Order: sequence, then C-alpha cells, then structure tokens
Amino acid sequence: MSNVLWSYVWLAYAGLFVLGFSDNLRGPFFAEIIESFQLSDTLASLIFAIPSFFAFVGSRWAQNIIQIMGSLGALRLGVIFLSFGFCGLALSFSTLWLYLFCAIFGLGLGVTSVSSHVLIQEGVKSSLRRRIFAGLHSMYSLASLLAPTVSSLVFFLGGGWRWGFATVGGVGSLVLAGSFLIKKSKSSNVKSAEHLSKPDSEPDQTKVLYLYSLFVSFYLIGELILTSRMVLYLRRDYHLSATEAPFYLSAFFLLLFVGRLLFTFFSWQKFSNAKLITAGLILSSITMFLGLFIHPVFLSITGFFLAPLMAIAMEYISENFSSFWAAKGVSLSFAVSALFVVAMHFSVGVLTDEWGLRQALLVGPFSHLVALFVFLCFHLKVLPKSKVKSLNSSFIEAQ
Repeated sequence: MSNVLWSYVWLAYAGLFVLGFSDNLRGPFFAEIIESFQLSDTLASLIFAIPSFFAFVGSRWAQNIIQIMGSLGALRLGVIFLSFGFCGLALSFSTLWLYLFCAIFGLGLGVTSVSSHVLIQEGVKSSLRRRIFAGLHSMYSLASLLAPTVSSLVFFLGGGWRWGFATVGGVGSLVLAGSFLIKKSKSSNVKSAEHLSKPDSEPDQTKVLYLYSLFVSFYLIGELILTSRMVLYLRRDYHLSATEAPFYLSAFFLLLFVGRLLFTFFSWQKFSNAKLITAGLILSSITMFLGLFIHPVFLSITGFFLAPLMAIAMEYISENFSSFWAAKGVSLSFAVSALFVVAMHFSVGVLTDEWGLRQALLVGPFSHLVALFVFLCFHLKVLPKSKVKSLNSSFIEAQ
C-alpha cells in the first residue's frame, strides 16, 4: 500500500460522498417538490434533466479546469458548486430559481465526478486501482444509502424537502474545509503532466473512447432511472407512505454498498473486467424486469448486481489506455453519459404522462441490454484493432 497517495484517495472519497448524497437526495423528495411547485411529470423531469445537461458541461470543462487548477483545485470547485446549488434549491420559491440552481448543481456533478476519478488515477498504481476505484464508488453507495434514510428522518421529525436539501450545504462545507489540509504532492505533478500531454507515439483514440462512452451512458441510464424514480413509483403504484417507500431505495443502496465493499477488500483477480461487466449487465436487466412485474423487492436486489460496474468501467479504461487517454476517457464517459441522462429524464417524464410510470421505467432494463451489446462490440471488435494500431505506431516511432 506504499504505492498509494492516501491524501488524494481520501479526498476523492469525500468528494464522491458529497456527490452521492446530493445526487440521491432528490429522488426521495421528488413527490414533495412536484406538489410544492404544482408541476406536471414532464416539467418535473427537468429537476433531473437540467442538472444532467450541466453535468455534461462540467465534465467537458473538467480537463481544462484540472490543467489550470490541478485535480485538487478542481475537486474543491466541484464541491462548491454542489453545496451552493443545493442551498439555493432549498431557498427557491419559483420554478425559475429552482431550475437555475439545478444548473449550478449540475456543474458540480460534472466537475466533481471527473476530478475525483483523476485523483485516483494520479494517486494509485495500476495494480491497486480496481480495489481503490471500488472503494471510491462504495463511498457513493454509502452516501446514496444515507440519502433516503435522511429523508425518512426529516419526514419523521416533521420537516420538509427544503430542510433536507439544506443538509447538503453543511456536508459539502466540511469536505471543502478538510481539502485545504491536504497539500499537493510533488510526486503527483509528474503524473498530472502525463495526463495533460498527448503522447506523440500514440494514435488518436478519441473515436474509440466515444464508443466506450456510449456503453457507460446506457449503463448509467439504467441505474439512474431506477434510483430517481423508485420512491415515486412505489408511492403511486403501491400506495406506500412517504416514510415507507424510501426503505426500498435504502435496501437498493445497502446492497450496492455491500457489493462494492466486497470488491474493495477482495481482489477478484480470477475474473476479468470484461466478464464482470457482462455478468452485471445481464443480471441487473433480469432483476429490473422482475421488480416491475413480480415484486418491487427485486428492484432493491438490482443494487447488488450493479455494485462493481462503475468502478470496473473506470478501471477498464486505465487498464487498456495510457494515462493521457485514460483521463480523457473518464471525462468523455461522464460528459456523454450526462447528455444521454438528460434525454432519459425528459423522455421518462413524457412517457409517464402518456403511458404511466411502470411502462416508462422499462427504459431501465432495455438500456442495460443495449449497454451490454455496445460493450461486447467494443471489447471484442474495436479494442483489439485499436491496440494493434497503437503497437504499430509505437514500433514506427522506435525505428
């Protein structure tokens, strides 16, 4: 473990904790926000769609911000956007201000997502990255687990969604203050320069990484449609109360957290990243279908099969690309997926108004089947050709 720059790791973990807490606090309070502003399902979907669009903007800016401020500075800026955006949401009394602060929050999502992953790439040697990435996403799962629990506690104490949203500002302020106790590592400066300088001996991998970003996008659509709409679905279709429905979401995040802990503390080296991704997408598609047509407990079980996917998807990039292209791949993955998530949230809002929430949620399992198809095409067809080009380019350069 001497190959790990722990200050970077813990700060990345803390940043993603704030992101996970804020990102998943909207779902449990979604019904109350709709009621407060008297929104249709289509207009209410903008509460998710606007942040997703500006997360795309933040993700695209993230590489430039890292180049100017460094990964530590970028993470601090991202946490500021997250905290300020949510405090603004808590104080909003018109839809205009609501959507404005959704945009600020979205910028924080994009910048924090990319910078936290780049901190891990800078601070951890390749042999440990899968486990450290799993730990990073365990923090997201832990925060996501706490979010519906906090919402239930807020309702139990007689508070509303505004009071719950204000807690994000407090959590973000603590992380921001703690970040200034960490000094930039000199050893990290060398790696950071690698991220920002395109290797002359390598061919351009941008098109290849865009295809990989499609896989990440369809995977995230399946996960986010479930976490953002599960509580609303249970309250409408199963008539559960505001305190009962979040427990199914809590169970989802508990299993997500447990699954990611297993990948943090155990190496699982006998299973390749490709096999784990394939198995996770197939099993999650099955449990989502069962959850929508048999019993909602299967929706909670889906969390366990989704557990390792995001961490492995990020480690897969580091495994197959150089430092520069791995960092670019992370940025592109979050940027492209943010655009797809915008379209998903708006489409689900329209589908819900037209056909009902259960039918709209079928987008989830179908998106994971599409993600599986894209990933297998990438892994079996595109990536081998890309590696051959890279090797040939390196050979010519050496001559």
